[in-house]
Amino acid sequence: KPLTIDAANVDHLGSQCLQVLISAAQTWRADDAKLSYSEQSEAFTEALQSFGAPFEALVTGGGN
Repeated sequence: KPLTIDAANVDHLGSQCLQVLISAAQTWRADDAKLSYSEQSEAFTEALQSFGAPFEALVTGGGN
């Protein structure tokens, strides 16, 4: 099923949480399902940058 995550209130994103989000995106991608984010906090965006993780690794463009 499609899933939209609201990350607007994230104040810390650790490496284990990032691994879970990347794994979820891989699962949704394999199922051709949509995984998206409605909002992202500055801390969320900065953490992705500090890990060198592209935002595109966390989202899918599935049609379901």
